[in-house]
Amino acid sequence: MRKTKFLILICIILALYSCQKKSPTETPPDNNIHPQQDIPWPSLADSPWPSPHGNVQCNGRSKYIGPREGIVAWIFTDERFVNENSGVVLGSDGTIYFTAGKNSRVMKRYLYALKPVGSLKWKKEIEGKFASTPILGTGDIIYVPTYFGPIYAFNPDGTLKWKYGTSMYCSHTFSPVIGLDGSIYFADNYGNWHAINADGTLKWMNEEKANSSEILPYSYSLVMSPDGAVIYGGGLDATLNAFDAQTGTILWEVPTGRNLIASPLVDSNGNIYFFQFDSTGYHICSINSEGKLRWKGNHKLNWWISFHMDKDGNIYAYSEDQRILSFDYEGNLRWSSSTLGEVWPSSIIGDSEGVIFFAHTDTYVIALDQEGHTIFKCSLPDLSDGLFMGALSSDGHLYLSGKYQFFCIK
Repeated sequence: MRKTKFLILICIILALYSCQKKSPTETPPDNNIHPQQDIPWPSLADSPWPSPHGNVQCNGRSKYIGPREGIVAWIFTDERFVNENSGVVLGSDGTIYFTAGKNSRVMKRYLYALKPVGSLKWKKEIEGKFASTPILGTGDIIYVPTYFGPIYAFNPDGTLKWKYGTSMYCSHTFSPVIGLDGSIYFADNYGNWHAINADGTLKWMNEEKANSSEILPYSYSLVMSPDGAVIYGGGLDATLNAFDAQTGTILWEVPTGRNLIASPLVDSNGNIYFFQFDSTGYHICSINSEGKLRWKGNHKLNWWISFHMDKDGNIYAYSEDQRILSFDYEGNLRWSSSTLGEVWPSSIIGDSEGVIFFAHTDTYVIALDQEGHTIFKCSLPDLSDGLFMGALSSDGHLYLSGKYQFFCIK
């Protein structure tokens, strides 16, 4: 009897112990991981990379796995091909879109459409001194911003759908953004903000941030809140501005120290990340959706390279001393790469497994894993003037353009 009671007691203890053990599917300790969601955006093309930086939150994150071999699959070029500003976007059928010029006595600009195998599908001549990265709306409608020229809307077969404006409209290499209702938002050369409907008619224009003596600088994109209600972008008065998407009303502004050059980033909780300049240099700054400070980093950063956020909420940036830095969601440094040398303003993008890709000098593309270990270093021909924003496909390819050639890496 005593032996039986003892065995029962042992069984009870074992049962209680087993109940306390962690299930294999139990969520592990936080470790400051903040999973990010891919925000559905039905007004964009149903494609792997429909807009600059992959989406209208500009996080540079793909839901697909990127290349792992680090080998050039193919190279495209065209007669006197020269790309000054354009990144890459992808259609739902895998068509590759970007803009480039033809270097001749009178420079001509074209919208290019390439097949996934690297051959020319079609190209269309466009007006303007420069043309920037296209953005694809629902049905693969291609919107193309130009400098000293109109904004175009092309059908997927290359036929013109409409064009808006004639000159002095879209800022130099300033990419527009598409709202949830299909509205297209952009800023012109002198800081006026425009919203146009999907049919090319004016929705609203805000002139409050205009400055007739200055022109918006360099290349970056507007970004949108996860609910599509607010647009964020820089002004000519060294501010980050929040606009109501429906009315164009300025909701708030925060100082940036100097005019923004790289795109802000918005996470899936609505927090915004941007460069802020002070007496010590450029730093990453994070604010909430109301414009209130969350945190500010103390590492000096390169202000040309847009941030990237991976699926766990980690943020990647390029430092002033030529390193890739990884910060956690609260702004703490996770790791720093070895000194790399110059990185071109191509932005940092990443895939579904947290692998990041970026251009190093003008001859390499590098892939690093989430902990900063090198996956590959892909050598490219001498490009002289660097690489522009890339795009990740659904079948493991990275597309990006140099000044004189276009590359596919597998």
